[in-house]
Amino acid sequence: MHQQHIVTPQNEEYMIQKLQQMEKHIYQLESQLGLANQEILNLKQQKSQLQQQMNDIQINSVGQEFTEAISKSSVDRVLQRKEKSVNKVKKQPGTLKLDLLNQIFTEYPNLVRPIIHIKLTDEDFN
Repeated sequence: MHQQHIVTPQNEEYMIQKLQQMEKHIYQLESQLGLANQEILNLKQQKSQLQQQMNDIQINSVGQEFTEAISKSSVDRVLQRKEKSVNKVKKQPGTLKLDLLNQIFTEYPNLVRPIIHIKLTDEDFN
């Protein structure tokens, strides 16, 4: 047998109330979902900003170490070279190191070349 549902005004009112409660609940859930999605986007942005900052810090520290290492080693090399050339000159007083002078003038082309007076003695011709 086919059973018919009888709709009474009380049943209809009850169903309308239930539907309105469900709609209200759906709106609340959608609102919460929107807020949650916004929060997720904010957290993702913060994460990428923090990653970028970390990368920058790592790049900077590596770059700084590299720069310090380069400048330290090049300064050390220059000092060693200067020390060697000073020692050479000290060890052999009175001798003129033309090759050293030429090297200096090729390294520092803006230097003014000095005029060197050399007096030759009879000994030099023997």
